[in-house]
Amino acid sequence: MTGKLLTGYVSGAGTLSATDSILGAINKLNGNDALKANLASPTFTGTVGGITASMVGLGNVDNTLDSAKPVSTAQQTALNLKANLASPTFTGTVTGSFSGPLSGNATTATTATTAATASTATNFSGSLSGDVTGTQGATAISAAAVTGKALTGYVSGAGTISATDTILTAINKLNGTDALKANLAAPTFTGTTSGT
Repeated sequence: MTGKLLTGYVSGAGTLSATDSILGAINKLNGNDALKANLASPTFTGTVGGITASMVGLGNVDNTLDSAKPVSTAQQTALNLKANLASPTFTGTVTGSFSGPLSGNATTATTATTAATASTATNFSGSLSGDVTGTQGATAISAAAVTGKALTGYVSGAGTISATDTILTAINKLNGTDALKANLAAPTFTGTTSGT
């Protein structure tokens, strides 16, 4: 019996039943097998379901978005020591090389280009912005940067302005001296008036 040819064999698929002939069962079994993946190095198509991360040794893995992943304490400590790339704020003495625009208030900008000029070099590249604009070779302070500043420390005073006065001192003196003058239109005098 087992030596007979499978005359009429056509590969098929389906569920075996007790009413199937031997040939029908073989047709179904062969077709069903073609729909299965190999146990060794299987290749799947479509969406594979029923497999969990722990089944494939990835029990501690999830699909957390990169933006939602936690940062370790060590990483955060290291990040806290860094300045932002956009609008950084520094404390203490800043050293090293830089290029690009500078802004804010700086008392000195020095770069040692060689050992011979280490103590006196004042070279930088890039452009300045803020109160002082331009480049190293051609700096400028705009009028608005000066005239727009608040009069911190202002106290009205009086006196004669001199070339050694600061802008603030000159404004103090001008305002105080002006208060000692009479209006040109309908002046009111006190004390003894003289002159013609």
